[in-house]
Amino acid sequence: MVGVAAIVGGLLGYGVGHIETAVKKWQFVFLICGGFTVLWSVVVFLWLPDTPLNAKFLSDRERAVAIERVRQNRTGIKSTEFKWSQVAEAFRDPQVWIFAFYQGISMMLNIGGSFLPLIIRDMDFTGIQTTLLTLPVGAVECVAMVVAGALSSWWGDRGRCAVMLIIGTPTLVGCIMLKALPQSATWARVSAVWLLVCIPAAYAILLSLIASNVAGTTKKTTTMLFCFVMFCVGNIVSPQLFISHEAPRYETGLRAMLVAMALCMGLTALIWAYYMYENRRRDRILTAMSQEELDLMAQDNEEFMDKTDCEDSLRFRYKW
Repeated sequence: MVGVAAIVGGLLGYGVGHIETAVKKWQFVFLICGGFTVLWSVVVFLWLPDTPLNAKFLSDRERAVAIERVRQNRTGIKSTEFKWSQVAEAFRDPQVWIFAFYQGISMMLNIGGSFLPLIIRDMDFTGIQTTLLTLPVGAVECVAMVVAGALSSWWGDRGRCAVMLIIGTPTLVGCIMLKALPQSATWARVSAVWLLVCIPAAYAILLSLIASNVAGTTKKTTTMLFCFVMFCVGNIVSPQLFISHEAPRYETGLRAMLVAMALCMGLTALIWAYYMYENRRRDRILTAMSQEELDLMAQDNEEFMDKTDCEDSLRFRYKW
């Protein structure tokens, strides 16, 4: 839907560009989009469930099936108890730091997203032409999301990191093209700008990795909060790298995007390697234990207990 929103936003911008009133055009965009956001928040508050148990649109049997899926992935169900031990564990967990750094660094690529119209306009297009040339951004993002989702579903629990690397490659290529191509290569550079928006699909998969691999309600909440803080930091830093007197090349911004994309791909490879190492380490420990020891440690319905992925290390396996 993010891609669809980009298309609708482009058309909205094109329409707003033709409005002649005392209200400034950029104010119209905020009023319209802000109004829809407020209305949709009411819908979400009233009808979006926070657990399968509260999903009114599910039958009793469907709720039971949804809960049994949680038994299989061992991530537990929502707990209302806040546990400081899980907060401390989150900040000791390497995967949490990798997620947070990926989040913050990937926001550097928002230079290309937020300032995308400016990059296109400085290729000697008019304001209206620039607005229309942003429409393919939404289409590219939609395709990237569908491809990423399809590949992740096809490869299952051991393919998402590979998909993140694959889907991030076009963005890396777009960064290289913008940095290397001369300003006169107008349409090649416009195409490079469109490629920059493949990275949100990789970010969506990152969120699924957090959902699958960070167990424990407090630990997962802490992880998401930490990632959100890094998200905000990245978005504060990134505009400072887009320097007006460097137009139309914006060398600092392009270098930052190129480095950020390379780092994101490196962090993806790192989390992949970490999960493989940790799963093999846990398998070796489990294999060395006798059945009697395992039986003594077993608890009824332990899959639904609010255990973290580290507390449940004998049974929990990371999915990459």
